[in-house]
Amino acid sequence: MSPFDSKIHLQAFEKVLDNALESLPVRQWSSSSALRAASEIYEVAAFKDNTSGITESYDRGFIILASHLTAGEDGYIGNLSKETDIETMSKDLLFASHYYMLREYLYYSYNVPGSMVWSFDKARVEIRFGDKSVPRQFFTVHNDHLLGSQHHFRNFSHSDEVIQLLRRLHRSCRPRQTSSWRHTFRY
Repeated sequence: MSPFDSKIHLQAFEKVLDNALESLPVRQWSSSSALRAASEIYEVAAFKDNTSGITESYDRGFIILASHLTAGEDGYIGNLSKETDIETMSKDLLFASHYYMLREYLYYSYNVPGSMVWSFDKARVEIRFGDKSVPRQFFTVHNDHLLGSQHHFRNFSHSDEVIQLLRRLHRSCRPRQTSSWRHTFRY
């Protein structure tokens, strides 16, 4: 595939990706209700997640959905039971997390030719690192984030209190177990 054909495929994929993001159910809900549901999911996941990385995935999803989640009207109190569904919100956060990473790969593809290798099939897109320095870049950014957090909270002394509050929250709000979710992009 020539670089020109590759760019056409990338742009077509990008349009499908953006349309999929815009059509997420969370975008139709009140931002106040959506923010509340997303925050509760994140808190429970952060309390329970030790090794799976789901909290980090939700964090990336928050970044992508932030403009909607923070666009609430002053004083509006959403009806969480009518406007949101926890399972759908969880899926939308995870989709947004995947969107975040795909955007990273698109950024490298457009700005550093050859850094990513894309393969397009009928209903499948495969992405590989073309430049071995790209994963190191992702590691460096993540490591800087962790070290910055560690430095920022070095004098924080309320860990026991926070853990007790999260345990109370966990007992009062038990999310339903959901199966793993996959999304196939069609373009």
